[in-house]
Amino acid sequence: MALFVGAFSHAAELRESVCYIKESSNSSLNCENVANALQNKSYFSAAKQVREYSGGDSFGSGFVIKDEKGKLIVVTNKHVVEDAKFVDLTFEIGGAEVKYARCPVSFISKSLDVALVNFPSDDVKVPALNIKKDKIKDGVEVWTAGYPALGDKPSWQLGKGVVSNNSVKDEFFGNIDSVAVYQHTAQVDPGSSGGPLLVKEKSGNYVVVGINTWKASFRENANFSIPIRYYSSVATNEKIATSATPNNSNDVEKIAKQFLEDVKKKDADLSSYVANEMLFWYGRSNSFGIVG
Repeated sequence: MALFVGAFSHAAELRESVCYIKESSNSSLNCENVANALQNKSYFSAAKQVREYSGGDSFGSGFVIKDEKGKLIVVTNKHVVEDAKFVDLTFEIGGAEVKYARCPVSFISKSLDVALVNFPSDDVKVPALNIKKDKIKDGVEVWTAGYPALGDKPSWQLGKGVVSNNSVKDEFFGNIDSVAVYQHTAQVDPGSSGGPLLVKEKSGNYVVVGINTWKASFRENANFSIPIRYYSSVATNEKIATSATPNNSNDVEKIAKQFLEDVKKKDADLSSYVANEMLFWYGRSNSFGIVG
């Protein structure tokens, strides 16, 4: 029997359970001024990192489920959140946009393109989707949901297709001895990453079976999703902590501190823009892996 987790979600509620995700803006640090000042002093790499830290225009998708303790969480791809500490989640609730700002990225998998995001508080009224952990068969009808780009803005898209291969193994997707992903023909476009792959029950409820992650650019209708059953194995076998990646680069911290000392000595105008929070981030960010 299939294992279901979460509350029932009817077709009309699907948009309320799927969101688009953008990195939270860090305007309080006056990041653009920092980046410009760094660039003027030929610190090009540091300027690029500050601009990335301030939150760019890129976005992806995610969806709400309940974890093993019944808490609402958002599942997405780690390449959607990249090295962000906080992201903004935007849902369509009752026909209106509802935004949850500065939601902490609580977990980034070491082995799969999976990340989890917590809501900023427990006072959240968003319906959770059910998940189905049973392996689905070739030929089964599936749906994709998410917010691919229309121009430069996220736009809701619900696509329909079939599972064309329920067990694709390739080193690109992970360990070929333990990871097999779904290949399907439902629409996946830039911005769809992190959204759910769904099957539809006779009752009209959508149930999550996978996480949309890749699109083969050299083939038509070859899209790939991580089976949702891997979510539980990842959550069980990898420690979930508020800080997903430890800072194990003391050398980077020393370089960052030396940089700040040089700034204070040589350029008082620039030093007024450099906050301790930025310095701490600069020391940690270099140890984060960036996935394309």
